[in-house]
Amino acid sequence: MIHSVTGPVSAQTLLHEAKWAIEMYAEAKAKPYKSRLQYVASAHQQASWSPLSNQDRKVHELLATKPLPHLQLVYEEIFETILGQRVSNAGPRLAQASARLDYARRTGRPILFVLHDGHHWSAPGYQPVTRQLINQYAVIVMPLREAPALSQITGQPPFQSNGAARPLFVVARSDCEQVRSVSGSSEPALVEALAHGWADTLERRPPSVGALVRAQRLLRSVHPPTADRIRDLTIRVREEAQAERQKKLAADKLAAS
Repeated sequence: MIHSVTGPVSAQTLLHEAKWAIEMYAEAKAKPYKSRLQYVASAHQQASWSPLSNQDRKVHELLATKPLPHLQLVYEEIFETILGQRVSNAGPRLAQASARLDYARRTGRPILFVLHDGHHWSAPGYQPVTRQLINQYAVIVMPLREAPALSQITGQPPFQSNGAARPLFVVARSDCEQVRSVSGSSEPALVEALAHGWADTLERRPPSVGALVRAQRLLRSVHPPTADRIRDLTIRVREEAQAERQKKLAADKLAAS
């Protein structure tokens, strides 16, 4: 690593620092191999005497003592000691979450985020209908402490909640836009949120009439108002399909005449 710019900074500052790093490294490469590290350390030491900010000074001081380090050896120190930001060790979980997000985007499935306080979370013994609703979702389970890292891959601001109880269930669209949230372990509240989220997805991307009838049957047993929404959607989709068939028949007759 040649240099690090701790942001946010202006475009002008970023350009200034980038030019400094490029020119300094070009001069270092022109030196004999054994002198390069000493040259880079000296350049950072001199830059620390007139820093752009206190964080900039600390970065230069660090790289004066550890010139041209591998990124893996210094990134935690820069983030945690200089920037005061905790580094998440959520790599595998984030990779799995990213794969589930890709699946949701491809298929249009809604997403259920489960954010918990512990090191792991196991689903309690939900009723069969609740499990059926959950099966309609791409489910992502993460510790709440890793929510900032999750926010980076969802492209959404931190999820909002009206309560402090945990776990926090967040029902979202396939693009991660939040629809509902539930704090705590209330199964009826979770069922209602799941029903609304699924209905929202069906209304935005209506499937076949048969699939809508099956969804309506399941929702009728857990949340009748949502089932009524899907009933109305089913009627509209059926009428549109009939109108399309009649339009096609009329076009075929016209073409045959």
